[in-house]
Amino acid sequence: MALLLQPRCAGTHVLARPQSAAAQAQKRYDPGASDSEIKVGHIVPYSGPLSAYGAIGKAIDAYIRKVNEEGGINGRKLNFISLDDGYSPPRTVEQARRLVEQDQVLLIFQTLGTPGNSAIHKYMNQRKVPQIFVATGATRWGDPKNFPWTMGWQPNYQSEARIYAQAIRKAAEIGWKPTHDLNSVSNAAGSVMVPAGAESGIGIISAFYIKDPTDTQWHDTAEYKDWLAFMRRFHPQGDLKDNFNVYSYTVAPSLVEVLRKCGDNLTRENVMRQAASLDLTLPMLLPGVNIKTGPDDFYPIEREQLARWDGKTWVLFGKVLGRSPGARRYAPATEGIPAEPEGCFRRRG
Repeated sequence: MALLLQPRCAGTHVLARPQSAAAQAQKRYDPGASDSEIKVGHIVPYSGPLSAYGAIGKAIDAYIRKVNEEGGINGRKLNFISLDDGYSPPRTVEQARRLVEQDQVLLIFQTLGTPGNSAIHKYMNQRKVPQIFVATGATRWGDPKNFPWTMGWQPNYQSEARIYAQAIRKAAEIGWKPTHDLNSVSNAAGSVMVPAGAESGIGIISAFYIKDPTDTQWHDTAEYKDWLAFMRRFHPQGDLKDNFNVYSYTVAPSLVEVLRKCGDNLTRENVMRQAASLDLTLPMLLPGVNIKTGPDDFYPIEREQLARWDGKTWVLFGKVLGRSPGARRYAPATEGIPAEPEGCFRRRG
């Protein structure tokens, strides 16, 4: 059954300046956009074996309610239509068709998982509907030449593997023994590490690009306090230990920035044009991690920092690795190597 998450407003009034007939004529809309709203589609498993990822959809909905309460985007409210696919590709196809053909959304945002996104990849590009900031790290989402309507968001798995390889290679060169390694999509302290047995995970290495809400070094910062205030006001039922809620708080403003940059040209083509011209940092990204795209660069985040699980929380170490902030090249392999890695290397997740 589909779960519809519609925005709720708190009576916020937006004062609009009078516009000339020429200014009005400059407005351009595709299906899903108007003077008053922007329809955004979203697909995530609220049911089934991966229903824990439904937390992302709920937190994004909370962020969109925040945006709407503050006046929306350029005076327009966001109509967020979030549907459940149970992490089943056939259902993903069904829900995507519903969003595009019946609900007539301007774009589909943050569909979760490689199988589901793969199932609708050609359909979205044939229909020329943005499939934007997909929630999967497969490299296929960064192919603007062949699939110009699809863009990733999180670090792709190949880039993350390169970061791990840098550390492993340097460890081998100086005689260190590699350690256990856990990929970033499986490193949540609250929903993975603690339930799996906090003590048994001591020494595991993972990579991060957003701030871990259980890491106390952030708790006195303005950025964390703003996130906490957001959670308490707009998403009080959300788990403060779950980094899905930090993830959602970070990916949602990425979309908001794209739509803000679109101005009154809310065509699907312009959505992709603005998505491919981002250069920004966001409060809950790690220091040194940025979002940068270009017409031939559909990989928004390509920098991460390694961390080691100490039995209670993730402890960051070394420098941020990956693409340099202003260019698509990778940091030297000598950066970010753990001080005392132990055990044997084994890929997990």
